[in-house]
Amino acid sequence: MKNSYAFFAAGLGATLAASAMAQGNSPEKDSKIALTLEEVMVTARKVEENLQKTPLSVTALSGENLDDRGALSIIDAGNIAPNVALGDSASFSGSSSAPTVFIRGIGQADFLIVNDPAVGIYLDGVYVARSIGGLVDLLDLERAEILRGPQGTLFGRNTIGGAINLISKKPDGAAGGKVFVTLGEDKHREVQLVAGGALADNVFARLSALYRKRDGYVDALQYDDLSLGEDHVLSLRGQLRFLPTANLSLDLAADYSREREAPAPTVARNIGNIRGGADVTSPEGRRFNTATGNPACLTRSGQNSNPACFGRAHLAGNFASNSVWTDEFGRRITPENALDVSGISATLEWDTPSGRLKSIAAWRQFDSIFYNDLDFSPHTVFHNINHPFNQDQFSWELQYGNDWLDGRLSAVTGVYYFEESGVETVRIARARAAFNLNGNRRAIDNESVSLYAQGTWSPAERLHLTAGLRYTDNTKVFTANVDFQNRPDLGPSSGVQTAREVNKLITLGYDISDDRYLYLTFSDGFRDGGFPARFTGGLPDPLPFFDPEFVDSWEVGLKNTFFDKRLRANISAFHTLYDDMQITATAAFIPGGDVNTSTDNLANVALTGVELEIDALVTERFKVNLNMGWLDDDIKQLDGGLLTSAGFQITRDTDLPYTPKLNWNLGASYAIDLPAGSELLARIDWKFVDEQFYRIENLSDSFEDAYNLVNASIQYTPAGARWEVVFGVRNLNDAQYATTMAFSNIPQSSAANINRPRTVYGTFRYFFGDE
Repeated sequence: MKNSYAFFAAGLGATLAASAMAQGNSPEKDSKIALTLEEVMVTARKVEENLQKTPLSVTALSGENLDDRGALSIIDAGNIAPNVALGDSASFSGSSSAPTVFIRGIGQADFLIVNDPAVGIYLDGVYVARSIGGLVDLLDLERAEILRGPQGTLFGRNTIGGAINLISKKPDGAAGGKVFVTLGEDKHREVQLVAGGALADNVFARLSALYRKRDGYVDALQYDDLSLGEDHVLSLRGQLRFLPTANLSLDLAADYSREREAPAPTVARNIGNIRGGADVTSPEGRRFNTATGNPACLTRSGQNSNPACFGRAHLAGNFASNSVWTDEFGRRITPENALDVSGISATLEWDTPSGRLKSIAAWRQFDSIFYNDLDFSPHTVFHNINHPFNQDQFSWELQYGNDWLDGRLSAVTGVYYFEESGVETVRIARARAAFNLNGNRRAIDNESVSLYAQGTWSPAERLHLTAGLRYTDNTKVFTANVDFQNRPDLGPSSGVQTAREVNKLITLGYDISDDRYLYLTFSDGFRDGGFPARFTGGLPDPLPFFDPEFVDSWEVGLKNTFFDKRLRANISAFHTLYDDMQITATAAFIPGGDVNTSTDNLANVALTGVELEIDALVTERFKVNLNMGWLDDDIKQLDGGLLTSAGFQITRDTDLPYTPKLNWNLGASYAIDLPAGSELLARIDWKFVDEQFYRIENLSDSFEDAYNLVNASIQYTPAGARWEVVFGVRNLNDAQYATTMAFSNIPQSSAANINRPRTVYGTFRYFFGDE
């Protein structure tokens, strides 16, 4: 903590010294830091339109706004929007690159290759189908749009919670770029480079690169030099834009990301007994303790204090772990997770006399390996390795849009095709000698085709009626194969699931005045069904499956602009009925086998909430924003009457995971004019998240108290210069909280992915050319 304050004080001192020099040597100039309440244009409905006239709950953040907040990835963008919860490590994955994404209480908490997201992530219109590889760095973005509520007609399946739409800056022929260099605590070293220009007449290029290295913050006590939660990433993105005519454009893009880092910052909450008791109740743990031959390991006191035993003796607190990682043969290793993600896309847009045509064709893939110790002790009780874990996908979308009747009627229609294949092989080492599981292979082969149309008709000047339909035809094939010692009879087995669904939307919008817009929307959506995948005691044929889930959502919203466009205040209220809700739980799918964690249809649920977004330009030098959400969840009916997961009974009084009652983000920017034209921009952001559970079982280890998170920064911009410097603090109040929590039933251990403590950083920004 002393180092944090020293670093920040040194940065502030350097800023003031530079300010003093600028006062004496720089000419007078117009303000470079212009706080404005600019008009926001979004493409949330696949056409460009004013945010204040879009009948949809959207949080839109420009790339510059995200830079000012010190945002690094979509996790930071999610911290700003109301009723949005993003964590950077899916529960018990062991990987920091598998985000947990929830919007309005609907999301995905598991990383398995068979689990589909409930919130779609789109990069320049291309769907990112799996959670692994979905943690996108905010590199050279034009803006990020967070769409809340089901997006079934325009975005399709698996967007019942909403969508995150990331739009990159396009090459425009301007010769220039920027270089950002960041140094900070935890040996934070980061370089961003962006450069672009014209290669020929009407041929433009843009190249973006990012390198980030940051030490972890959870000590691996059983190793001499290993800390969990580190960053070590290289990202590259190249774009070419061809403009052969004024009405035709072709955008080609390629991206690559490489990560090599220690496992996720996961710390044990309990070891050997997920109910929090002092005795080891795990059969696997008892088996290990018996095999030690140490009589102390069969006693409570030995399990709680003797490091030779498996039990609570290995609990290490919030920022330390006694885990030891192994390969599938139980041999100790120093783990390094690896992830390679790449993609290419081609986007063609053609404005014809008969309408607008847009084609987006893309291919994406990832290859990964990541390690996990699920017993959180130095012993081999239950470890797994995900390798190989890979996926590739191809998608193509063709859109047509047009306006008629002098703009009173507009429509967008399209066809969408998607296919993917992937393999997740889990290698497991465990204490159990007589029935040792060596491998569990899960393979997918999925295909989806859809047709959609959505149009808006304005029968009167201020009245707007929007209707949309989408038809989707899905086929999902899952093949599982397990490899038990001395059990060659357990596989392979496969299952096929098909779905044909129609999604609907209808919206009534009314311009109360030029500055007030009222809308009422009904929309629905669905998420694909799937298959349980964690088979630890047997393998049926054909494989069982869980059903798709469905939502019907009603939303009313009012968008307002006041005081000569100096205050923007948008409010919405929603009520969502959630049928056949899929939930991650522990259930005995396989007779006679170990209880395993998978997904099943839980219940019919109602989710009700209110969201408020305010942006206010108090003065030309002072700007305030407030994003606030309130959310209530209510289980209406349990499928089958009740569900018991890992011995915990789920009832109608159970709280759904990731549904904090209240959340907000309050931010303020203040620009200070210095003599001789230099300026300071001070920024602070305060996030509050109410108490919540991270598991449907509502056990105490999955409960997170309400917490506050404060980030702050000071930016110095000298007069007449092409550079600026920023000094900032992330987690200024040094809050400690978990981003996700989970448990493994076999070793009976529970754990949390803990947040990074307070860190100070400094960034030097240099702009060149026309950037």
